[in-house]
Amino acid sequence: MHWIHKTKESTVHKLREFVLNDSFGIAVSDGKDLSIAKTSWPDECRNEENDNRFLSLFDEYYWKDYVTWFENTFNAIPTLGTVWYQVYEHGDSHDWHRHAGTTQQYANVLYLSLPCKTLTTQFRDSFPEAEEGDTLVFNPFEDHCSPINHTFSPKIVIAFNVIWKTINS
Repeated sequence: MHWIHKTKESTVHKLREFVLNDSFGIAVSDGKDLSIAKTSWPDECRNEENDNRFLSLFDEYYWKDYVTWFENTFNAIPTLGTVWYQVYEHGDSHDWHRHAGTTQQYANVLYLSLPCKTLTTQFRDSFPEAEEGDTLVFNPFEDHCSPINHTFSPKIVIAFNVIWKTINS
C-alpha cells in the first residue's frame, strides 16, 4: 500500500534550491544498477555544517507539516531516520532494491522536480501516481526502483525513512 502527502509549492522551491546549489553532493555509479548524478547519501559527501543547514531547512519548511499529516493518517508519531537527496540527470536510474529497518518504519520520497510522471518510484506490483510536490510513503521492504530518466530535465528527490510509534488513545 502507498500513501501520498501533498507539499506546498514554496516548500518544494526552497528545498529544491538547496539541493541544486549544494556543492557537497557527489555522483555515484556502479556502472550497471545505479547511476545518480548527485546525492548526499555516501559518507564521502558528508559535511556537518552543510548537513545541519539541510536538516534545518527540512525541519523548518517541511517536517512539521509532514508530522501533522502522518499523525492524522496513521494515528502514529514519526521519528526522522536517515534523510538524503538524489538528482537523476538524463540516463540515471536506481535499480530494484529494498531498505533495511524495522516493521515500524516507512520509506518516503519527496519529489522536488518530476519532469515526467513515468519517473515516479516504481514497484513490482503497482505504479502509484505522484506529482511534483508529493511525498510517496511506502513499506521499505517492498521492492522499488527509480526508472531511467529519459528526459533532459533532472528528477530531484529527497528520500527519508521514518520510524513510527502508535499514539495511545
